[in-house]
Amino acid sequence: VYEYKLSNYQLNASYYNHRKSITSIAINDHEPIFVATSEDKKLSVVNFENQTLIKLIEEHKDCVCNCNFTKDGKRFVSTSQDNFIHIWCSKTFELLMTIVGHTGTVFCANFTQDNSRLLTSSFDRSVKLWDIERQDLTNLTDSHSARVLGCRFSRDGRWLVTASRDKTAYLWSVAENKLQLLHKLIGHRANVLAAAVAPNGQIVATTSRDSTLKFWNAFSAECSFTIAAHSGMTNDCDFSPQGEILVTVGTDKLIKLWDTKNGQLIRTLYGHRKEVNCCRFTHDGRRIATTSEDKTIKLWDAQSGRKLATLCAHTLGVRMCAFSPDSNKLISASDDMTVIEWNANNAQKLNVLRKHTTQVRACAYSADGKFIYSAATDGNVVVWDNKTKKVECIFPCLSRITSLASSPIGNHFSVGDGAGTVYLLVPFFSI
Repeated sequence: VYEYKLSNYQLNASYYNHRKSITSIAINDHEPIFVATSEDKKLSVVNFENQTLIKLIEEHKDCVCNCNFTKDGKRFVSTSQDNFIHIWCSKTFELLMTIVGHTGTVFCANFTQDNSRLLTSSFDRSVKLWDIERQDLTNLTDSHSARVLGCRFSRDGRWLVTASRDKTAYLWSVAENKLQLLHKLIGHRANVLAAAVAPNGQIVATTSRDSTLKFWNAFSAECSFTIAAHSGMTNDCDFSPQGEILVTVGTDKLIKLWDTKNGQLIRTLYGHRKEVNCCRFTHDGRRIATTSEDKTIKLWDAQSGRKLATLCAHTLGVRMCAFSPDSNKLISASDDMTVIEWNANNAQKLNVLRKHTTQVRACAYSADGKFIYSAATDGNVVVWDNKTKKVECIFPCLSRITSLASSPIGNHFSVGDGAGTVYLLVPFFSI
């Protein structure tokens, strides 16, 4: 970066803070500071009065394309080929907000005169106007050292638990759309495939490739007891709404119900012809839904264990399912790249949602039932309007998405990806 005197156009200073080409420069009109962006994925913040580098920011995952300050100079924005838009504090240089919504390189961003809105343009051929004063934000946390395989909110929305290929589960607190790591649950000998928080928030259950089910004290992070749950991998688990029963499923094709007080097996359910991937209680606890590689979803009576229905429409294995807030509908995500919505009372197929171009690994309803979320290995989370079944927006993530969970409070949701990143996302619609 070269600095010139306008009086005589003589070179005043040179700044060599980047290893690749400089893509843009923005000057703060209220402070002797400029920000430069580069193809090396970094932003440099420089005080041109004393010609010193203040900070080198490394947050974007690809070439940083553009930067601009607000008119009052208190914040600045950066855009990138990673599709993300970051907004920064001009004093502390802390990341204030991440906006996700473009599906291609974001080339340019400019604030409106009153600093309340942001205009962005992208390679995806769209121009978007964002209301940044709402302060809906995306919180990215580079947490696990390997792929995140599962994530679940507690029923009150205060906690999030994530399961990873790094053999650990993490327990997070969720407040003001931000994640704070509370505990690392370490003890499994292989990949932790799923985790769930009991309704009272005192117990965390984890399932693993090592065939075991573990119960943990949520406050001390100590393992209460370990159960050899399935003869193969224990794929998933879910607490009943009262927290007295935990259901698990595994590669042994079985569904098992456990007493959470003493870890005793209550009942085993038989019916699937291949490994079972997912299990979910209805919100009233009366029924259980399970999904399988046999391409079906089965509904069970939670008290008697009786099979109520088999839902058949997918052409490949079914990865996940979720009940609507009133438990009258069910959605399922499949390797056949579709999400299917069902009538959970009569087992009739209602709608087929097609947008993803690869396997759909996860799905969920928003807490108010107005949206459906689906996530796929193509790295995209699709937000659907539940009434019209039209796509509202798409969140591109940094890697293939392996898990998704909807908060029971508000419309935010969490996803985990193959890079070990945990995202806390809020649907942030352009105006």
